[in-house]
Amino acid sequence: MSLSDWQKAGWLVAHKADRAEIRDLLSLADRDIRECQADEHTIGADIEMISTLDAFRKKRNISDYEQSGCVSVTEAREMFALARVLRNTVREWIREKHPHLAEEKFDR
Repeated sequence: MSLSDWQKAGWLVAHKADRAEIRDLLSLADRDIRECQADEHTIGADIEMISTLDAFRKKRNISDYEQSGCVSVTEAREMFALARVLRNTVREWIREKHPHLAEEKFDR
């Protein structure tokens, strides 16, 4: 199912964002980056990134709901590093596809 199919079904509505909204959303990403199964359709994330995010999501769910302590320090560091890569990928996608939404001082 494509994004246009979702829009036709009424599950997805077109939205025009402004710079303040993008800045606020990126701030939320700083605070709590979450996986997104639609990354390959939106920002063009490669399959390796999507698979890794999905594996981390599953591991996080096990840690949250079934067994605490199953995420190692190394895995947590890998998750954090991947989250930063994803955030930077989104920023670059915004700069490339929607430059009017990008701020000169995107990075902090």
